[in-house]
Amino acid sequence: MTPARGGGPRAARARRAAQAPAARASTPARNPFADRVALALWLTLALLAAGRAAASLAHDMTWWGLDAQRFLPPLSGGLPWLVMTLALLPVLGAALAPAASRLGDSLVRHPRGAAAIAALLSAAVVLALPDQTIYVGDFAMRSGTILTARDPERLFPQAMALDLLVHVRLPQYLITQLGWTVQMALRGLGALGAAVLALAAVRLPRALGLGGAAALAAAVTVWAGGTLGMFTGYGKSAIELTALTALAGAASLEAVGSGGGLVTLGLCAALALGFHRSGIVLAPLALTGLALAPVPWSRAPRWIGAALVALALALFGPRAIHLIATFDVLHHLAPAETRAAGGMLGSLVDPLHLLDVANVILVLAPLAPLLITLAIVLPRAGSAGAAAPAADPASFRRRAIVLALLVLPALATLLLTRPQQGIFRDRDVFAPAGAALSVLTACAAGAALMPRPRAWLALALVLGAVVPSIQWLALWHQPRVAVAYVRRYIEGPPERAAWDRAATWDYLGTRALVERRGDEAAAAYAKAVQAAQNPRLIGEWGMAELIRNQYARAESLFQRTVELDPNSTIGWNGLATAASWTGDTAACAVAEAGLMRTDPGNPRIAELRALLARARAGK
Repeated sequence: MTPARGGGPRAARARRAAQAPAARASTPARNPFADRVALALWLTLALLAAGRAAASLAHDMTWWGLDAQRFLPPLSGGLPWLVMTLALLPVLGAALAPAASRLGDSLVRHPRGAAAIAALLSAAVVLALPDQTIYVGDFAMRSGTILTARDPERLFPQAMALDLLVHVRLPQYLITQLGWTVQMALRGLGALGAAVLALAAVRLPRALGLGGAAALAAAVTVWAGGTLGMFTGYGKSAIELTALTALAGAASLEAVGSGGGLVTLGLCAALALGFHRSGIVLAPLALTGLALAPVPWSRAPRWIGAALVALALALFGPRAIHLIATFDVLHHLAPAETRAAGGMLGSLVDPLHLLDVANVILVLAPLAPLLITLAIVLPRAGSAGAAAPAADPASFRRRAIVLALLVLPALATLLLTRPQQGIFRDRDVFAPAGAALSVLTACAAGAALMPRPRAWLALALVLGAVVPSIQWLALWHQPRVAVAYVRRYIEGPPERAAWDRAATWDYLGTRALVERRGDEAAAAYAKAVQAAQNPRLIGEWGMAELIRNQYARAESLFQRTVELDPNSTIGWNGLATAASWTGDTAACAVAEAGLMRTDPGNPRIAELRALLARARAGK
């Protein structure tokens, strides 16, 4: 008779003793270096969350890159921050780690389906939160160019061929032939750009050989940056250049890892150069990736990719180099304020400039501070088996080379570029650099999360990227709160340069003027003129005073305008209007003479002559 399996307590203890070695063998041993990596990641994410809370409570705008949630309503400001902070609780992260791992594995196992879903989701997000403030960069000017018959090549002499074709000619065609609006055309182009960014995000984990929660965190890190703001209706090449930079980064890692993505890499570099002169920095990345790909040289994709880069350099390279050497040196690399501060290199030690660089990085690549942490911790952890997933040293070196070629130009752009309207407003200039930093951050974060015991950090990483990025979209989607953000920035502290104050108050005054808020417009223009005695600004201030029915004040402002700029049509028109209301016939006569000289077809001339005739007849 066979004895029962139970066999009593003594047998049970014996079975557990026999099974213990096997159980211990299947359970990974604790790795102190892995624990340090996890703790360092957690502390960095906690500091970022605390920094956002502190910036929201501060009375200045020192850290404007952390400040979006301060101006948003509690439902879209404080509540998402609270959720992001709660995700730092290990118990919550551990509970959701299996779901994060399954989702990450799905990204890698079903690349086509994942890419399609991600592209649709990305397009839907930017279409749902279009930019309605129209503040960043040349947003308003670009939109206006589409509606006018003015030659865009004269307005934007620095624009490349594909930029004008896609952002001016194509929208004009869609408007005239299909009945689209400007907003429909530009938001549609933005949605396509956001879809390409999502494709880059999904492609990166496969290129790195990541899986599970690490794959999810890496993909989201690339997608969920402040760069999403470039795809919300902004009609400029920053759309394509940002998306193509991210895709080129993913394709170059795939090229040097498995030998795939060679045509994609060449196409990204070629298109980027066609859209913007700074796209030339992707050419060395593409050519290096194509050269280092571990595939036979006879492979057609390698030569097709190289041919695409060579063709783009032949077609667009000379113009790009000419524009960089002339337009960019004068306007972006060594503008007047930089020369006054001791030259390009001297301006690098300007604390306010470095602070603005740090802030724009926090906007465009919200998880970039993790790079500092991981650069310190990962090399030590790697010696204990927690290194990057690229086990082959040769493959690791190739990836390090292409990442350096991707990120070093981005860092140079961030440090050396002084855009015409300042870093705060012209953050679009740095969006491609933000995309490059996001790719590097994704690589580092993915390497740090690959050991399964760290999967509980995936939720915190995902929300640490998604929450601030969506909040930036929500901010610019609501003009009232966005204008409050811009106003708070320029009011300081810290105090901004005179040219920055003049330009920002000019925007605020113009917006108030368009919305017929005369008191607010007059106050803004007064501060702009205080910073810069510009005749156009003085004339705009006069227009605001006209709206307020302050005709005597307006008349004096228009007189100052034409004194500083005798050819100012706005000044002469404004003087004619204000003098008509005040009954100042002498000023009316001066305005009539000024209009006859500068704008002889102006209908105001006949009105002034009639008014002067009545005045003489009355005498």
